[in-house]
Amino acid sequence: MPESAVRGRVLAVAYPGARFFPDRAAPMLRNLAVAGAAHVDQPLSTSGRRLLISPRCAYGSTEGLSVTAETSAYNPARFGSEMVRWVLPAVAAIALAIRMAFVNPDATLLNVLGWAVTAGIAVLAILLNRVGKAWVGRPVTVISVVVTVLLVVQAVVWPRPYNQDEPSLYFSGKIRVGVSGDIPGWNSFDARLIGWIMEHYGVEDWESIRLFQNQRDKALQNGRVDIVVSSYTANTLRAKSVDFAGPYYLDTAGVWGNAGKIREGAWFSPDAEKHNPTVCGVLGTTGNSSMASFLATQDPKAGGAIMATGVYQNTADCLRDMFDPNSEVVYAATDWSTLKAYNPDAEVVDANRTHPHIDRSTGALVGTDPGLAGWDSVDKPQYYGVAIRDGHPVTCRDLTTVVQEFVDQTSSLDRGYSEAYAQSIGPRLGPVATDWHRPNFDALNWGGSGSPICE
Repeated sequence: MPESAVRGRVLAVAYPGARFFPDRAAPMLRNLAVAGAAHVDQPLSTSGRRLLISPRCAYGSTEGLSVTAETSAYNPARFGSEMVRWVLPAVAAIALAIRMAFVNPDATLLNVLGWAVTAGIAVLAILLNRVGKAWVGRPVTVISVVVTVLLVVQAVVWPRPYNQDEPSLYFSGKIRVGVSGDIPGWNSFDARLIGWIMEHYGVEDWESIRLFQNQRDKALQNGRVDIVVSSYTANTLRAKSVDFAGPYYLDTAGVWGNAGKIREGAWFSPDAEKHNPTVCGVLGTTGNSSMASFLATQDPKAGGAIMATGVYQNTADCLRDMFDPNSEVVYAATDWSTLKAYNPDAEVVDANRTHPHIDRSTGALVGTDPGLAGWDSVDKPQYYGVAIRDGHPVTCRDLTTVVQEFVDQTSSLDRGYSEAYAQSIGPRLGPVATDWHRPNFDALNWGGSGSPICE
């Protein structure tokens, strides 16, 4: 058989268990043909598709040798087989990974998925090249290369990871909002702020999830909620684990005593065998610092009462016992607005004597509110912020702008802070005033600690 009859046409020389492509097959076939060890079983024509050469005599280790030559026409059976076996499953796996990236907020898992998609695209490129062997031709090769490149670009550029810092991405899908919901009036105020935020970002599907105060940061970190609107005081310590936008409210902390119980004195005694007054606090609140300072001032040796402490899961239970005449709870460590919203008619005293509008000798209020204590006192001002997951400074700054529009009512004079306050906690707390409940964004004072907003 002439050497030119097979040169350039041989695609594969197959031994049992091995395959060699044209650059290796041509010399072997040439040697076989020249040595006369091969016989042409099927003549090759210009339109022929296969040339089968099989051994007619012993030629070294050529037992079982077959040489196949193919033209540029494609092999439908092999093309379909490769598509079903390799390419389609690879495409399906990549599509599944992309789908999981859309619906799962866990950043660690998404990082793993990102590497998996990249690896999948690389494998897909190899498989597309493999399928190309079954359909040899310049147009098909070009298409295969273009499709592979486009898939790689798509995997890298789109869709962007869920945890990328972009407001429209953070507020996409169903949003879960952490709330407290246990103090009258605050439910409505928080709901109006939440509605304002959701409307701005075009969120139609959201739900409120009740949280205890000591659950707020963990709920954000583990993805149980996306934002928290829950009288959540923004400070630099908390800002290490969450991002705070805002602020949207200004209040003061303190330890407040039930004036009626104090006058009666039924719960006060230097004798440990008798009933002793209790000061209650709530896990996960800044009021615990005020409570610790108050307890440090009580000295039974100087005639003071032996104080007990009660630690509660939520503020409503603590205040319920404080105003229960049959409960030994006499003091509560909490914010002023929380106390007054729970019981607007309460007669209380400032146990730490830190606020400006009080009688220093008795701690009784002079006027309708205690005013703000200084940053150098134990009862520091409390700026409430909207908390989101840590590591989203761009989203946080954008959300701060939205909150400021709510507070300043720059986008609507009929809606925003004044309307929300008047329809919720206003009747319980009294008229709204800038720098007393309504933050002044032009003169926010964070004391010496610096601002925790979007840090």
